[in-house]
Amino acid sequence: PVISYTPSTNTFVVGTASSAWTPTNTGGTAVSWSVSPSLPAGLSLNASTGVITGTPTAVTATATYTVTATNAGGSRSAVVTITLDPALHVLSYSPSTN
Repeated sequence: PVISYTPSTNTFVVGTASSAWTPTNTGGTAVSWSVSPSLPAGLSLNASTGVITGTPTAVTATATYTVTATNAGGSRSAVVTITLDPALHVLSYSPSTN
C-alpha cells in the first residue's frame, strides 16, 4: 500500500464527534492498519479501513502519530498530527434585556 491522509494535520474538539478522517491508498489493498503511539482517548483507528473517528475526551498536547497499512507486499506508513482543542462554552443570559 501507498497511503496518505489529506490534510496530514487535523484538529478535533473535545466532546465533539469527529468527521471521518479517511486515508488515501494508491497502492495495493491494505489488509490491516495500525497506529503508534495510541491515539488520544476517544479517538480510534479502524483496523480494516484506516479511518480515524471518535469523540475525544480530554485535551492533550499536539502530537504526531504513525499510521501503518500492511498487505502481502509489505507495509507503508504515513505520519499525521493531531491537535485536541477544549470544548467551546456558550454563555447565554435569560431574560435578555438592554
